[in-house]
Amino acid sequence: MRRISIFSFSLIFCFMLQPLQACDNFLKKYKTECNIQNRYLKLKAGFAKHGVDVDFITEFRAIRFIARRDMKRTIEKKPGGFLTWDIYDPAPKTWLKWEEGNFHRSIVSAEMQCLSDKGKGWKFSTASLGKLHKKTIGGGLAGPMEKIPLVEKLFPRPGEVRRRGHANSGFMVQKWMKRPLTKEEYNLIKNFELKDKDGNPLVRTTMLFRQPNLKKYLNRFTEKSKVAAYLSKKFKGGAVGQVGYLRSKQVPYEMARLFKHINEAIRFYKTGKKTRGDSDFNDFDYKRNPLQLVADLQRRYIAIHPFHEGNGRMSRFIQDMLLGLFNLPASPAGDLQSDVLTTNAVYRKETAEAFKLAMTNLETCLKQYDKGGKVEPRCTHMYEAHSSESDSIKAGKAKFYKSFKDSIASIKSSEKPGCISREKLKNL
Repeated sequence: MRRISIFSFSLIFCFMLQPLQACDNFLKKYKTECNIQNRYLKLKAGFAKHGVDVDFITEFRAIRFIARRDMKRTIEKKPGGFLTWDIYDPAPKTWLKWEEGNFHRSIVSAEMQCLSDKGKGWKFSTASLGKLHKKTIGGGLAGPMEKIPLVEKLFPRPGEVRRRGHANSGFMVQKWMKRPLTKEEYNLIKNFELKDKDGNPLVRTTMLFRQPNLKKYLNRFTEKSKVAAYLSKKFKGGAVGQVGYLRSKQVPYEMARLFKHINEAIRFYKTGKKTRGDSDFNDFDYKRNPLQLVADLQRRYIAIHPFHEGNGRMSRFIQDMLLGLFNLPASPAGDLQSDVLTTNAVYRKETAEAFKLAMTNLETCLKQYDKGGKVEPRCTHMYEAHSSESDSIKAGKAKFYKSFKDSIASIKSSEKPGCISREKLKNL
C-alpha cells in the first residue's frame, strides 16, 4: 500500500508540473500552435497585471513590420533610444500609414467575423485587399517614378493590382540585399518551387547573371597583392542583376487563385471537407498545419507581388488575419525576410521558429516587469518614453503617439462599418 501511495503521489506531482493545455480544441492536435497560443495567452495576462498591452511592446510591435537587421542598425546609430518610424522614408509618415493599415486590417477582420457569425462565411478577395491597400498606401507615399506623367500609367494606382500593360515587378539583388545571391539562392530562383496554373515558376530570373569565381584563380597571389585579395573577396561566383516576380498579365488570375486557396483552407479547417473537381486545387496541400499554411500563402503572395508598393505589408496583413482565425498571435514578420530565397520546407520551419523566438523574447520582458526593476527600452510600450532616452527621443515619441491616437480616432469616426456595429468599431 505504501508503494502504491508514493507512486500515486508521484503521478499527481508530475501531472501538476505539466503546463496546462488551455488552447482551443481545434489547435490541440497541432502541438506547435497549441504551445504558442498557450504562451501568448499567459503573456497577455502577465503584462495586463502591469497595465501593459503586449501588442504594443516594442520588441513585438516593431518586429511585426520591421526587419530585425534594420532595427538593429537603427539602434546602433541611436544608442540613446531609437524611433521605429525613422527606418523608412518618408518618416514618420510611412510608419503612421503602416499603423493605420494595421487598424484597417482589424476592421476587415471584424467585418469578416461578423459575416461568419451571420452564416455568410469568411471570404477573402482581391477587392477587399485592394481596399485595404488603398487606405494604407494612399496619401502621398508613391515613389518618384509613379509621379512622372509620361510613365505613371505603367504603374497601378493604390488599391489596384498589376495587370496587362503595367510594368513587371522585381528587385535588384545588389540594391536590396547588399550582396550577390549565393549559388544555392541562384539555383532556387532558377527552379522556383511555386508554380502558376500552367506549371511555370511564379518567380523568375530576368537579368540575373553569375559573377566569375576569381578566388580559385587568385589564391596564390592573395598574400602578395592587395588587388588580388580585393578581387577574390569581391568576386566569389555569386549572382547579380534582377529577380522578377510574376508577370503583370498573369497577376489577376493568380490573385484570384490565391484567394480561392485561402478560402478553401478556411473552409477545410472548419468542415474537414475537400473541394473536388476544381483544377485550381490540384496543388493544394490539405495536410498542412496552420503555421505551415500561413507560411505558404504569404510566400505565394510575395511571389505574385500584385501591387507596385507595399506588398510586404499586405502579405503580413493577410498573415495576421489568418492567424486571428486560429486565435494565434500576430506574425513576427521582421524575423522572416527570406521568403522567395528559400524553399517551402525551410520557410515553414523559419516561420515556426520566429514565433517561438518572439514568445521567448516577450517572456524575458515580462520577467523584467515582474522583478520590478529596470526594464529595457525594447520591453517598454513602444510609444512611451523610457528614462534612459534623450529628450529629443522622448519628444518624438510623445508627438507621434498623439498623431497615432488622433489618426485612429479619425478613422473610427469616419469609417462606415457594414456588418459590425459602430460600438464594436469604437472598441477595436
